Amino acid sequence: MSNITGRRHAQNQAFAIVRALESRLQAAGLSVKALWQWVLDIHGVSSRSDLSDRQWVVLSARLFTAQHNSHMFDHLCDTIRKTVGTCRVYRSDTNGRRTKVYEGVITDDISDRCQKHADASGCDVELHNADGKNGLQMFNPIAYAYDSDAPPIAPVDKTTPARIFEVHTKGKATQYLEIRFPDTSRLREWCRQYVLAYEVDIVVTDRLAHYALMKFTFNKS
Repeated sequence: MSNITGRRHAQNQAFAIVRALESRLQAAGLSVKALWQWVLDIHGVSSRSDLSDRQWVVLSARLFTAQHNSHMFDHLCDTIRKTVGTCRVYRSDTNGRRTKVYEGVITDDISDRCQKHADASGCDVELHNADGKNGLQMFNPIAYAYDSDAPPIAPVDKTTPARIFEVHTKGKATQYLEIRFPDTSRLREWCRQYVLAYEVDIVVTDRLAHYALMKFTFNKS
């Protein structure tokens, strides 16, 4: 009976501490789900019900220490990240704002969730470190959300908002300067006129400047 009582007390204490730590975990880019996944991983079990009485007591004590000691809390967070593996997801709105929308456990359906978020928001979505090696995955929406502040859409791609850069090359150094341009459907003509007027090269890219959509080169001859 005493073992059962001790186990139950340790469980209750552990759950209570986890609830108390939830906001601090979120501030550290983690979640309660990540913490419990770490518990399962370090003990090699698939369910919390498989933890032994001693494991519950040790866990409760470790969480209690983390709750009352900031250094031990930071150490706990670092351990969770290394054991479970976490990823980050950012959304880039059509007007250039970049917002972190998720940081937490790498779930099996994380790629599907990113694509669904891209489609629902009409924005580009970036997934970082889902491979555990700092990799980057990009997810484009079926259609971009309308934004009155967004630059015009490149006529070569009716779904991708565009940005335009002046290209200045001096020796081996190349400099790209983003410039404002009019909301015009005659984007190609405007770019050609700009190239001739300022004697520079121009590159039109997608909103995140990952892909070149069009290039215009000044020819002195």
